[in-house]
Amino acid sequence: METIIDNDSVALYFHPDDRIIHHVFKRSAEGPPLREMFLAGLDLIRSRGAFKWLSDDREFPIWSSDDAIWARSEWEPKALAAGWKYWAVVMPIRVMARMNLDDIITRSAENGLTVRSFEDPNDAYDWLRNC
Repeated sequence: METIIDNDSVALYFHPDDRIIHHVFKRSAEGPPLREMFLAGLDLIRSRGAFKWLSDDREFPIWSSDDAIWARSEWEPKALAAGWKYWAVVMPIRVMARMNLDDIITRSAENGLTVRSFEDPNDAYDWLRNC
């Protein structure tokens, strides 16, 4: 496992043998730290052939409308076009964050992404390894 980003808000890892990108929200992340993490992941899709993403979103923040619009209209289409295929999501602890993420998951699945939600990050990783 390679550490790509590790700061107070998020960590981003890459598992080269399985070509899995793996992020962990540590606390609320918005604006530049959030976008930096997603853009680094996009770079891994493009440069390392990663096509699986594990989101450990137990501490998922409710995004600002600017970040949500950016992720939906700019980042996600680029990630899908670059080859992102599978997304394993470890669901948030907080109910409001779960509801917010449910909307994102539904929209992503409608855009052709294969998505599955989990309560345990190990289960999520195992599923991705077998995709």
